[in-house]
Parts: sequence; structure tokens; C-alpha cells
Amino acid sequence: MMYKAYMKKAFYDMVRISAELHLKYDPNRPVQEILNGLESYKVLDPCSGKPYQWNDEKQILYSIGMDRVDNDGETLIYKQIENSDYAIPVILYLK
Repeated sequence: MMYKAYMKKAFYDMVRISAELHLKYDPNRPVQEILNGLESYKVLDPCSGKPYQWNDEKQILYSIGMDRVDNDGETLIYKQIENSDYAIPVILYLK
């Protein structure tokens, strides 16, 4: 049950961060710099106790998940705790 509670909290936080990031996005500034200035980004990842992770190459925001192993946002298997990060795409620009 705790697994689902942490997962829902992480997704809720990341959607809020994504919304604020879209509102304040400036293509002339690095995304991580913008994230660091966001009020919503100050909320910590419930799984790690650290800020949520940003992968600039894949344009995803992610939580390291319940296993506390950073898989670089690679895997999301809802019914699996091990080797699973929680990630959402945040498409800010086209490559």
C-alpha cells in the first residue's frame, strides 16, 4: 500500500513541476537552472528525500522510485518495485 501512495505522490508532484516549468520555460536558459528556481521543484521526491531528477537528453522528469536506485528514468513498471523509476515526459522543445 505504501508503494502506491509514494508513486501517486511522486506523479502528483511531477505534474505540478511540469506545469510550472512550461509556464516559465525560457529557451535561452538551461532547464535545470529554471527548475532550481521553481517553487514547485522545492518539494522533495518522497522516495529519495532529494529533488526530482531531470534528464535533458530524453526530456523527462523522474523519481528514482522505491528501490532508491537511479535507472536514469529508464524503466517504469507499475507493479514492480525493484528496477523501476517513475517518469513523465516534459517536451519543451523539438530536437
